[in-house]
Amino acid sequence: MWLPPPSFAGKQSAGYNPKQYWRLDNSYGDRDLHRAMLEELLKKGGEPIADIVMCAL
Repeated sequence: MWLPPPSFAGKQSAGYNPKQYWRLDNSYGDRDLHRAMLEELLKKGGEPIADIVMCAL
């Protein structure tokens, strides 16, 4: 299951290129919705994996 980063990166964004790291919502849902989905995933034996893209400038 692919889960986008929860960071806010604009009105229609999957969370990449975050503009506000502390604001955990994107076009897939807000913080509470993301947390509920992760809790359900864990109950069913799934394991979340962070999708992190790092780049050097």
